[in-house]
Amino acid sequence: MSVELLKSVYARLTSNDGGAPPDYNDFYDAVGGRIYALEAPPETSFPFCVYNTDQPDVEHFFGNRQRLTSMLTIDVIGTTEAGASALMDVETKLYAHLDLQELACTGFDRLRIRAIQRGSIEFDGGEQYRISSIFEMIATSTGA
Repeated sequence: MSVELLKSVYARLTSNDGGAPPDYNDFYDAVGGRIYALEAPPETSFPFCVYNTDQPDVEHFFGNRQRLTSMLTIDVIGTTEAGASALMDVETKLYAHLDLQELACTGFDRLRIRAIQRGSIEFDGGEQYRISSIFEMIATSTGA
C-alpha cells in the first residue's frame, strides 16, 4: 500500500495547475521537474526534491475498512551558491502546493495531506543546503 501512497504524492507534486506544459506548478518548475521517490540519481542537478513515507499505521474497522496514517518527509536540496533564501522559496512553493490537499489514491476513497513540520534549513556538508518538511497522510480504504 505504501507504493500507492508514493505514486499519489508524485502525481500531486507533478500536477499541472493550469499552466501550459512544460509549466506544471510553481514547485515543479522551481526544482526543474527533479522530483524523486526514495533517492535521487547520482549527479542530479540542483535543486531537487526527494520524498519518502514511513511505514503506515493501520487501523481496522468493520466492513473491511482501514485507515492508514503515515508520515511523508520531503527533502529539498540545493547549493550554497544559490543561497539559503532561494531554497526557502522552493520550500514555500512546496508547502503551498501540498498542504491540506486531498489526493486520489488507488484502493482508497480519500487521502488527505497536512503539514506537521515546516522545514528549517540545514547545511548538508560540502556545498549543499537541505530543507526537510514533514507532512501527515491519512488515507481511508474503500473496504472490499
